[in-house]
Amino acid sequence: MDRVSTAIAVLAAAIGLAFSQSAGAETQNRTQIRTGADMCSLSIPTTDTKVRPKATGFRNEGTTNAFVICTFDTPPGGYSTTNNFTYAGVVLKSMDGADHDVTCTGVNSVADAGGVGVSEPQYVAKTVTVNDEGESGPLGVGVQWEPEDFGSTGTIPDSSGLFSVTCILPPQVSIKYGGAGSEEDVGN
Repeated sequence: MDRVSTAIAVLAAAIGLAFSQSAGAETQNRTQIRTGADMCSLSIPTTDTKVRPKATGFRNEGTTNAFVICTFDTPPGGYSTTNNFTYAGVVLKSMDGADHDVTCTGVNSVADAGGVGVSEPQYVAKTVTVNDEGESGPLGVGVQWEPEDFGSTGTIPDSSGLFSVTCILPPQVSIKYGGAGSEEDVGN
């Protein structure tokens, strides 16, 4: 390509850029899902337990209740509290086919964060009956938290990377997986 052709090509590109429309802002819904084995752990760790992560979930194979905590990562495209969750929840399953009442508490934010502009945590407990064939069929029974549970609309306040769920996990119940939704700004 000679100098004149190169100059014309550069000029044409510059004119095209000058008159092009900028891309409009666009928001896309995002969903993150993690296995119970990956996101949950015992709240009080011990070596004498029958509660453990397995490929099929975080399972209580023992004979006594266990206090379990599950954490949610920061949503895609977000950091800190800039991109809060639109919902968050876990799916539980009975391993023995019997009905089990399970109480789980969703918690947004972190303690002592008021000094940096983050709200104090809110604790929202929910109880569900978990069985072998739940509302999601063979997947189990879900327990989910929405913005309204925390007195908000749109998103769960101060939940991005700070949301957790604690459950009193009865014997023969598994936390199969957890999931959370968010919105990501992908344009400007």
